[in-house]
Amino acid sequence: MGGREAIRGFSIQTFVVVLDALRDANDWSEVQVEPDSANDKVDILWKYPGGRKRAQQVKSSKNQITKGDAVRWCAQLAAEKAADEYQLILSGPIAQAVLDDQPFSGVMVPTPLSLDTIALLEQACTKVDLYLERKGITRLPHSIREAIVNVVSARLTDGALIGKWFTRDEFDGWIVQLVTAAYPQAIAHALTANCEILWNEVIFAAQKRLADDAFRLDCPLSIVNGGPAVAILDGLALTIVGPGLEMRYLPSLFAEGGEERSFGSIAILPNSSKEVTPVFLPSSGSGFWTSRWQQGTHKFTLWAKFRGAPEPRQVSEFEIDVAPSHFQALIGKPVAQRLSPFNFD
Repeated sequence: MGGREAIRGFSIQTFVVVLDALRDANDWSEVQVEPDSANDKVDILWKYPGGRKRAQQVKSSKNQITKGDAVRWCAQLAAEKAADEYQLILSGPIAQAVLDDQPFSGVMVPTPLSLDTIALLEQACTKVDLYLERKGITRLPHSIREAIVNVVSARLTDGALIGKWFTRDEFDGWIVQLVTAAYPQAIAHALTANCEILWNEVIFAAQKRLADDAFRLDCPLSIVNGGPAVAILDGLALTIVGPGLEMRYLPSLFAEGGEERSFGSIAILPNSSKEVTPVFLPSSGSGFWTSRWQQGTHKFTLWAKFRGAPEPRQVSEFEIDVAPSHFQALIGKPVAQRLSPFNFD
């Protein structure tokens, strides 16, 4: 094998690792490129939870790879006794019988890869997109995805020189670190995408007389952070559109743990939730209604602004009918009106 072919072969080998590592169904824990083995037939060795191992050999050729070639290579790979399962990864043109008649000696032969390293780079960039999407990170420009694949491939190459094992956490850390450095907007989006606000009840506060201004609204909320970092909720807003009116409510207080305090930023720890009840009061402004509500159907929309996100995000939207009985009931006592997005009718 000439120098040019050897370089291309090793490039394909590292792309195989990147493509496999980014695959959703691959639950690997560690990977090693060019591991030490008896006959040096194993090019890539994967470890999985529970101690299971998968060995891969990568073969590339611009000439057609025959069934005889595949049978021979598979037998040599299986003889290594290095893993629980084996794969022969082929790059280049192959005879159809290779796919039709496999496995050979218990070695699987997946669909072959392109011999074109540019095409493999494009495949890897697409895998990066899907990987980041699963983590809630927004789509990156193509140039940044390409840079990520090249940097990760280079680090795998460096590790192969010393037989280093790479962990899943290291691999994930490289990508998040590169995204953070090159495109921090994507990480900010991820932090907010991992947060959900559950809201299904509005409490209309008591009024002393019918002539009072618009109702005070208490909204019990559950804020759930399923992400890996602290999320900070900086603001909330409630818009209400009814018959001939549009109202904007902003929180002035919120209740937490039986105490009320001035509304401020709320921090939610990773993989946790927080129960709070913001107290919303009508906000005056051009075109906004602040006096007594009207009878009829009102649409409630809750908005949330998370730190790092460029714009507020709509959380939920419900409709409620305000009838004369609501006004009578609100004199001297609070009335809870449960709102639900489901209509089983």
